[in-house]
Amino acid sequence: MRKTVAALGVGTVAVVCCAAVPLVVAGVGGLTLAAVFGWGALIVAAIGVVAVLVSVVIGRHRSTVRIGNEPVCSTSDLDWPMKVELLYFDGCPSYEALLPKLGELLADEGAETEIELRRVESVDAAEQERFLGSPTVRVDGEDVDPGAGARTDFGLKCRLYRSNEGTSGLPPEGWIIEAIRSRIQPTL
Repeated sequence: MRKTVAALGVGTVAVVCCAAVPLVVAGVGGLTLAAVFGWGALIVAAIGVVAVLVSVVIGRHRSTVRIGNEPVCSTSDLDWPMKVELLYFDGCPSYEALLPKLGELLADEGAETEIELRRVESVDAAEQERFLGSPTVRVDGEDVDPGAGARTDFGLKCRLYRSNEGTSGLPPEGWIIEAIRSRIQPTL
């Protein structure tokens, strides 16, 4: 009985770690655990789910889940901390306005990372960096602008962002938040 519960605990941890679906485990799997092994097994599994979520989400703890000697997944696959870059050129007033707001958004989303300021100094550097203008925000190397990947108008210029909110010299907060959340909560 103990080996079975331990194996179920490892399976639960593997599912939570790799698939990020603790609600499915607790909901569907929990009823199965309760029916087969009693409510004690459900409580043990729930405690395991909570422990993994606390260590991974809050503590950014890196661990590897193994079944036998085979690694199933690793929280290091999530590559914390994320890399957030703010690219700009000297004299751009928009990046100075964006910097404190970007810090607030990161803090609000629980992203414990520093903002790397990257000054782009020449047209050649702008092309090499695929710099669409100042300010540019990248999360793990990806521009927060969903349409940026298709653009080729690189250069030393002020950047205008067009969205449903209108046109602005700053990227919409929603784009930044979505980029942060997609990195904190990977999709399946």
